[in-house]
Amino acid sequence: MPMHPLQRHASSTKCLLAAAALAFGPIGLAPSHAAAQDAPATTAPASDSPATEDFSLAGLERFTTVAELNDWFSNYRHTHAVERVPAAIVAYSEFGRLSGNRPLVILSAFFAEIVRTHPDKYREWDAILRDGNEAERWLLWNAIWWSGLDDTEEFFIERIKTARERDRKTIQYFLDNDPHDLKATPVDSEIVLVVLAYSYFGGGDPIYLHRMAEPLKTPAMGVTEFQRTGPNKSEEFAGAASRLFVNYAAGHDDIVAFCQDLAVNGDEWQQKRMNRILMSVGREREIREIQPNPIILRPDDPAANPAGAPDPAETNPSETDPAPAGPAAPDSDE
Repeated sequence: MPMHPLQRHASSTKCLLAAAALAFGPIGLAPSHAAAQDAPATTAPASDSPATEDFSLAGLERFTTVAELNDWFSNYRHTHAVERVPAAIVAYSEFGRLSGNRPLVILSAFFAEIVRTHPDKYREWDAILRDGNEAERWLLWNAIWWSGLDDTEEFFIERIKTARERDRKTIQYFLDNDPHDLKATPVDSEIVLVVLAYSYFGGGDPIYLHRMAEPLKTPAMGVTEFQRTGPNKSEEFAGAASRLFVNYAAGHDDIVAFCQDLAVNGDEWQQKRMNRILMSVGREREIREIQPNPIILRPDDPAANPAGAPDPAETNPSETDPAPAGPAAPDSDE
C-alpha cells in the first residue's frame, strides 16, 4: 500500500494526530450504546458481522468502576487478561475517555500491541463491537491497522463490504495508507513518549522503554532539528522524558528495574539522568505513600490515578503541534 505523505513528515506528533484526523475526523464524546443502536443506518446493520458467529455487547463482563479498568490496564502486561479487551474498549467509551483524536491515538498504541500478540482474536472483537458506537469501532480498527499484521488488509477489504456508510471512509483510509511502525517512529515530542509507554503497557516489550530513553542520550537522540530550535530545547525534551519515567516508575517496579539497568549500562548521559530519575522516584513514592500501582485515566483524580501518570485526554502537545483537522464526525452512530 502506498505511504501517505503525512507519514513522511518530520514530526511524529503531527503525523500521528493528522493521520487520526484524516481517518476519523475530530471525534466528539462517544454516544451512548442506546443512542448508537437506535440511530438509523444507511446500510443494513444486520450484515455488519460474521453470520456464523454469535458475538454481542450483551455478553461482556463489564468494568463497573474506573479503578477496575485502571487495574486491568496497569497489570495487563503481567496478567494478559485478553478476554476483557472488548469490555475495556467499551469502558473507555462509557467513562468518557474516547473524546478527541489524542486519546484515540494513545490508546490505539496499547491495543495495537495486544492485537499484534493475539492475531487470532481481533475479528472476534470486531464482531462484538459491531453494535457499539463509532469511537469504540475506530479505536479497535486503528489498533488493528497499527498492529502491522499480514492479514489486516484482507480484513479491511472484507470489512468495508458490510460496514456502515460513514465507517467506510475510515476503513478506506486504512486500505490506502501504511500504518506507523511504532518501534521506528521518531521520538520527537512528549505525545510520542506517551504512545511508546502505552505500547509497553500493552505487552511489556522493553524496546518501547529503550525508545523512551533515547532523548536521555547526548546529544538528545530523536529530537528533530525543528524541535532543537530555541535555547535548551534538547535539554527540555530530555527533561520531559525524565518526568514521564518518574511518573511511570513511581507506580511500577518493572520500570524501576529498567531505569536501574540503564543507570549502569546506558551511555554517560543516560546514566547520569537515570540516577537522578531514580532519586526522584524514591522521593515521589515517599510523598504519595503508595505501593507500586496502576496508572491512567485522570491526573486530577488521585483515587483513580495514584501513580500520577498522564491521562491521554490531558497530555498536552508542544506549542508547535497543530490542532487535528478533518471532516467532523456526526454526533451519533448510524
